[in-house]
Amino acid sequence: MTDLHIVILAGPHDRINCPVTTVLEKNHKLDGIAWFKDEETGAWYPADAWTNDDKKTEIAMVFPELKVNQEIELGLDKNGPADKESLLKKKQVTVAKKSEKEYDIKINEESLTTLHVNDRNRPFLHPFIGPFGDPITRNYPMQIGIPGETKDHPHHTSIWTAYGEVNEVDHWSVEKMAGTQETKSVPVASSGVAVGRIVLLNEWKNKFGEFDITERREMRFFNLPRGHQTIDFTVTLKAVNDDVKFGDTKEGGLLSVRVATSMDGDKGGRIENCYGAIGERECWGKQAPWVDYSGNVKGNRVGFAMLEHPSSFRHPTYWHVRDYGLFSANPFGLKHFTKGKLNGDYTLKKGGSIEFVYRLIAHAGDATTAKIKEKYLDYICSPEIKEI
Repeated sequence: MTDLHIVILAGPHDRINCPVTTVLEKNHKLDGIAWFKDEETGAWYPADAWTNDDKKTEIAMVFPELKVNQEIELGLDKNGPADKESLLKKKQVTVAKKSEKEYDIKINEESLTTLHVNDRNRPFLHPFIGPFGDPITRNYPMQIGIPGETKDHPHHTSIWTAYGEVNEVDHWSVEKMAGTQETKSVPVASSGVAVGRIVLLNEWKNKFGEFDITERREMRFFNLPRGHQTIDFTVTLKAVNDDVKFGDTKEGGLLSVRVATSMDGDKGGRIENCYGAIGERECWGKQAPWVDYSGNVKGNRVGFAMLEHPSSFRHPTYWHVRDYGLFSANPFGLKHFTKGKLNGDYTLKKGGSIEFVYRLIAHAGDATTAKIKEKYLDYICSPEIKEI
């Protein structure tokens, strides 16, 4: 054993399939899988550990179930259980570099998605495999000719980040003068027992190769079963060469999803937000901490919930969510969303940065059956991990 002991505090709620990350007070120089043991019960709790950008130790764990006010005291064991190899077999998130432009992500040897970089103007995740083993984002424009799929908006690339007016450059569409997000490096592409992590360092360039913004995008893919698939996104934009103006336009989403065509709101899909608003008319252009978009895929009800963390820029965000399948968080398009009552222009001073923080959950059923209200609480007020 080592001198690192932690306590898990569930808080005043039951927790089901709950991911937890925390930054420890000290740098314990842990890297990779860390095994924690409950000396009272003999149970083992695997975690992932790494040194973050602040030179502190960060750990991630996933708890299948915690009861109200449950407390679990754990101690780090450098050796782990004798049968750790069998315990870990098929129970990891794997991030594998397939090529210079593709990274495959699997959970327990089942495909979740593929990250594409330096392709189609910007990074994106596609295909995205849902709770019942079928893709739940639209395949067009990456795949052409799939029966029944709509073919509008060729810049809607499954799951992506983009914005339509950045120093007067269109970083949303794929028109002739549209900007691009070039991935300069992928400093982190790590597998794990609780979480797989990918970090992208991108430059947002105009058609002449000039850029005023750099982006650090971190994606965390948690080891949760189908029906509870969860990805955390942190997008940090920095003005490097000059001030950067984000103009007021509805055309953009700092996190965007194009759902499968059969899920579209005008084909029986359901859009709803945390306040009970339903449909495009009640949800489009409105502020809310989360929005859910559900519908049918091959006879199964499935959905996406997009949750925004309170630390995110201009929380709670406005939502650009449409019956034709677009689903995106847009904190800048206020003039459009409020019919001219407010202006969302924002100038980021040179050297400054802004951060956008989201959780995306792919679930079975709709927002109610998937307990998205409870999942949002897990996100913004997760169980605590404290050193003792």
